[in-house]
Amino acid sequence: MKMGKYHFFLGGNELSKVEMNDIKEILKTNKIAFSSRYLAKNARASKYLSKITECLTTGKFFPVCVELGDDLIQATSNQKYDDGVILINPLGQNRNKSSIIQVLNLLNIPLCLK
Repeated sequence: MKMGKYHFFLGGNELSKVEMNDIKEILKTNKIAFSSRYLAKNARASKYLSKITECLTTGKFFPVCVELGDDLIQATSNQKYDDGVILINPLGQNRNKSSIIQVLNLLNIPLCLK
């Protein structure tokens, strides 16, 4: 996918709370739009449905769901939600990469270890 502006929607669970906070800091530092209302509450992507719909409708941002349950097709009965939303989940197809590594890769930010 071509690099564009992203809007990140953060989820996660109690075990990934620290990682989600680190992702949030990366996004803040790089002035990248995000929503973290449901951070660490096992939220489903549909909790952010109105904002995701806005991203898809206006085309201003690519919506990126991080560790959110993928229930957008069930909530909307619309394939565009499955095709137009980037999903980041360490249990998904990139199982060998943590969510933070997947976010850094998407944003082309090099990993810097201290």
